[in-house]
Amino acid sequence: MSLAETAIKAGEGDEECVLEIIQKFMPSILKFSKELGYEEAQTDLIIGLLESMGKIKRNINSDSQDGMVVTYLYRLLKNKKIDLFRKNVKGKDQRVVDIEKIGELAYEDDFEDHFAMDELLESLTIKQQTVLKLKYFYGYSDVEIGKVLDVSRQSVNKIKMRAIEKLRETYFHEREEV
Repeated sequence: MSLAETAIKAGEGDEECVLEIIQKFMPSILKFSKELGYEEAQTDLIIGLLESMGKIKRNINSDSQDGMVVTYLYRLLKNKKIDLFRKNVKGKDQRVVDIEKIGELAYEDDFEDHFAMDELLESLTIKQQTVLKLKYFYGYSDVEIGKVLDVSRQSVNKIKMRAIEKLRETYFHEREEV
């Protein structure tokens, strides 16, 4: 059975097909839940995928290429991740920290460099920090960041460029003092 047929049957409520689709997209679900960084993210993404299954028959048919179906379902998950980010992460003043890396940092020789980077980031506004983290830590495009923050791509670029300039000024000013 093709992926398109499996997806259509999943949309009609076939439990085996639903499980097959979830299993196929589990790597993306795990990746996105880690990026979201909250405990229930994986469950929320699976629920979002299940909710979208009902709409799938309108957007694909049994003749659809598997690549098109994969792209369609991946985009559904990615859009759900953005929605969940807006709902659960945006606006909260929290620092995104990869817990696994904290232990590694304590044993690295360049721990001071990491500490200095944290201090530099703290010199930025929350919006500037958010843009830089989404862009460089999570790999979001300027358009995606604009959707998350509800601003234009041009605004995202201006925020990013001002933040980088501020980081340069702060970094070189601190180096001159030393």
